Amino acid sequence: MNKHTKRKKGNDFEKELSSDIRAAGLDPKARRMVLSGGAFGLEGDIFTSLPIHFEAKRHETTKFKQWYAQAQSSASQTKIPVVVWKENDGIPFVFFEWQNFLALLLYAIKGGLTERLPFHK
Repeated sequence: MNKHTKRKKGNDFEKELSSDIRAAGLDPKARRMVLSGGAFGLEGDIFTSLPIHFEAKRHETTKFKQWYAQAQSSASQTKIPVVVWKENDGIPFVFFEWQNFLALLLYAIKGGLTERLPFHK
């Protein structure tokens, strides 16, 4: 696969994630970050008001520790570093620290997540 095809695949995935965030009603202004977050002063692959720093990775193989270190090093103190990974024909998965997962669950429960919801299986 050539460099252009890899870049397009990554850009498409970032657009997909941004669209999902908007469709879920989490941030109507969510969008793919210019230069995939590589521009000075801009962080992450997705621009959003959520307290999350997104690193989007669309690869057949995984390097979670390396990708997470990248997310950690570029995330601000007010954002949770999160890696979203997807194989070419797969579904996206999220990788982040256990303590941050617990904190998000606590906020969700305090915000009203108290009944069974139809989760994607």
